[in-house]
Amino acid sequence: MIKLEKILLLISLIFLPLPLITVSSQTRGALIVVTFPNLVDDVKLVASSEDKVVSLVPLGTDPHQYQLTTEDIQLLQTADLIVSTGHTFFEVDIKNKVERKIIKSRLIEIIRISGVEIYDNPALGQPNYHMPIYDPENYKVFILHIAEILAEINPSNAKVYLNRANTIVSKIDYILKTTPRLNVVAAADYPFTQYAVSWLGVKIKYLVVKEAGVSATPADLEKLEEAIKKNEVKLLVVSEPVKLPASKLLKSLAEKYGVPVIKVPTPFSPGSLYSKLKYIAEQASLLVHEINRSSKQQYTSKPLVLNVAAGIVSLSIIVTLFALYLRVRE
Repeated sequence: MIKLEKILLLISLIFLPLPLITVSSQTRGALIVVTFPNLVDDVKLVASSEDKVVSLVPLGTDPHQYQLTTEDIQLLQTADLIVSTGHTFFEVDIKNKVERKIIKSRLIEIIRISGVEIYDNPALGQPNYHMPIYDPENYKVFILHIAEILAEINPSNAKVYLNRANTIVSKIDYILKTTPRLNVVAAADYPFTQYAVSWLGVKIKYLVVKEAGVSATPADLEKLEEAIKKNEVKLLVVSEPVKLPASKLLKSLAEKYGVPVIKVPTPFSPGSLYSKLKYIAEQASLLVHEINRSSKQQYTSKPLVLNVAAGIVSLSIIVTLFALYLRVRE
């Protein structure tokens, strides 16, 4: 009898550590590496508290000029999941390394997620790959896709990922349902703004910067100003903060002709795209009546002093953009 008890005790001791090992492996968080710093906030909306989300490109660095370092590759090799926009040179390099098995991590490329709609650049007629998830419908697809992939990678947290994703989707649906549509033709400073405002019924017809490194010509800017004078363009879409020449140009034109402005936070500024969409929606609710009033009248210049001041600012910005244009042509 005593011998039997010893055998049973021995068996229990052998199997006792197994549940502990299982629990430990199940609660391990995932390492998620995103290519752009702004994607950290968006992925964290879905990730669990055990997960770690880090950016490859440092905050303040232009992703279009970035190149992978040895340390980057080592980090990518340890990642459970890589989230990439899929269109810059270093992101194409990541894709190639994944395909060649140099990096064996799971890769998500935003521009290739099924259900994400890619718009045509209004100035060039070619695909606009600049932050398509700034569009709320695309954002919902992105958030749900991230949750589904994370659930596959870390099944123990699947419920957490899916619940968090569905909460964000519900909040986006509320924004879509309650925000008024503006239904106007507009001009914008940068291509990414197309995704941020098209869902409001805003059709961007003119871009000051058509593509990374390709600015509008002086002739293009003359056409834009003429369109504002003729009341064809009823809204100006300006990136915030207003620091770059293209944004300053549109701001000066808005002040010169009294055109309504909607501000779009740059994708690289702090905060998730969800918080930025909320901010844009709040502006649209305030702008709808202003746009309706202004559409019934022809735009006229402000008093002479303001007109001259705005003209000087516009001229200096045009010179800057023209210099950029010449460098691009060279």
